[in-house]
Amino acid sequence: MPIPGSLVTARDPSEGVGRARETLPIPVLMSPLRLRNPSPATAIATIALLFATAGVAPAARKLITGKDIKRGAVESKHVKDHTLQSADFAAGVLPDAGGGGAAGPMGPQGPVGPLGPEGAPGEQGQQGDPGVIGPDGPQGAPGLDGANGQGPVFWRADENVAVATSPADVVTLGGTVTVQTAPYTITVNGTGGASTVTCRLQHGGSSSNDFTIYANSGFAYSWSRLVLGGTTIDLNCGGGITSLPDVVMTASQATSVTQES
Repeated sequence: MPIPGSLVTARDPSEGVGRARETLPIPVLMSPLRLRNPSPATAIATIALLFATAGVAPAARKLITGKDIKRGAVESKHVKDHTLQSADFAAGVLPDAGGGGAAGPMGPQGPVGPLGPEGAPGEQGQQGDPGVIGPDGPQGAPGLDGANGQGPVFWRADENVAVATSPADVVTLGGTVTVQTAPYTITVNGTGGASTVTCRLQHGGSSSNDFTIYANSGFAYSWSRLVLGGTTIDLNCGGGITSLPDVVMTASQATSVTQES
């Protein structure tokens, strides 16, 4: 059916096929123009037509998402500079561009680390100057008394000591030296003469027991006594006329003297 407003060609059957006799316009039937809102189907078809003519029909059918991209496939070189914004990054990835908040509290102290290796000894330093002598300290308490030590020894040796019948002092110790006051052990020894005589040791008003010196025999006798300083110790003998060839008298100071009964 010819569309109104188009041109048609009228043919004469007697002239053969394909030979136009004349071309006549078809009159256009004018009707009033009525504007209508497009239906949804028309709008969708129009949009689809636009995508089809733009060459993006495949993209409209399937969009590329993050699931379609392999992890690590997109690198910095694939992103155009200055195209990403801070909102495109996860929280904490980008450093804070602001002024920063207040510092948090100090954390607890960590454990002590292991002891490091011992270092090499350093060089010896220079000797310092002597310090100032300090003041004398307070006097200490007196110490304990020490043990009594061995004192001095006094002695003398005589020869050919004459002895008479009547008892008399024949040897004296302390006549030329001063004997100190102290306990002493007094010893007399020697050799007897031709006769037997009886002797004793004397100090002040006290005397030892009598002892006998036999003729031509050796003798020894000891006596312990507290001797007062400045006094003498005497050997008193008698009972026969004789001469003692040698007599030695010794007084040895002792720490103490105790007589055993």
